[in-house]
Amino acid sequence: MPGSPYTNWFVVAFLILVAILLSVDEDTRVALYVAPVWFTILGISYQVTKPRAAQVA
Repeated sequence: MPGSPYTNWFVVAFLILVAILLSVDEDTRVALYVAPVWFTILGISYQVTKPRAAQVA
């Protein structure tokens, strides 16, 4: 990525800012609480449904 590693830190700071802004408002705080559960479900679903690598004999 151009500007690395500074742009990487910028992205991390932006994501932290988004999390802070989600936690400020009571209506959006629910999304902040549900997001880790949703990503866990997506990760488990991916692991279960991804195609198995073909074994080379």
